[in-house]
Amino acid sequence: MKNSLKIKLWQRYLPKMLTLPAPSIMPRSGEKGKLVNAFVIYLYNNDGDPLYLIDRIEEGCVIAQEWDEDKYKFDKEVRLRYEELNHFHPEIIHYYGLYEIRFYSIEEYFIKGVTKLIYLVAKIARLKNWFIRYRFAKKDLIVHERIGILRVIIDCHVSTTDAQYSITANELFTHMHTHLWYTHPKAAIYRKKLQLNLDSLEITGELRKEQYRYFVTGKAIETITRYELEENRYDQQLASQKLMGWLTFAILFLTVLTTIGALVQAHIIEVPTLIDFRQKTSINYSAEVSNLNLVSSSH
Repeated sequence: MKNSLKIKLWQRYLPKMLTLPAPSIMPRSGEKGKLVNAFVIYLYNNDGDPLYLIDRIEEGCVIAQEWDEDKYKFDKEVRLRYEELNHFHPEIIHYYGLYEIRFYSIEEYFIKGVTKLIYLVAKIARLKNWFIRYRFAKKDLIVHERIGILRVIIDCHVSTTDAQYSITANELFTHMHTHLWYTHPKAAIYRKKLQLNLDSLEITGELRKEQYRYFVTGKAIETITRYELEENRYDQQLASQKLMGWLTFAILFLTVLTTIGALVQAHIIEVPTLIDFRQKTSINYSAEVSNLNLVSSSH
């Protein structure tokens, strides 16, 4: 039952796929690449070795080209029945614009391809990639100065097992900003600035250059260590200056409070609120005494 279903799927959809043959030269970039819409269908054995490349349908038979191991290409033309297709492992590649959508069975093509589900996913992925590139193009790339660049190269060097590790300017920029930096509108400007810093590190001996590749030297560690010591010393000085500033402010604040207290005690500065409170208390006390006298007289 399953095999008969697969045969029916092949009979229905294989001719439709073959109406979109792949051109001899397949553009995979630019505007021409976006217009590509073609299928390539391979058949493999159980070990994953290539056997056939399906070419066309002729008189109800599948015409394919057989893989020639000696010539290392699909060369000899053979005829296959639809029933025979179930004995192979297919790889259906749909070159859809700049995407290569792969299906590994006719059932998978039916579920994902015919229902257009995978194409919707591809369009969403394309929109996502466009948005990422758009945002990336709008931001300024950070090109570290000499010490920052040297630290990145040292980190790359110690994280690899290659004792003769080297890196080019393009590889370093890719490590910093991924391959998207190639599409940035100011990529050439940032690239020149990075190159100048690398050349400067070569002149002072932290890097060694062979052709277009840069190697880290022992002086790089010495330079980083000296820079970190100077940086720590600067941070300590800055912290001391901040502490002195706060102490000066505290002393000034206490001096002002002490001066105001002395002026109040010398009655140079009066405190009206306290005086009014005392006067109000005296008046209220006198009024209460008068009231008590009047009550006593009436008795």
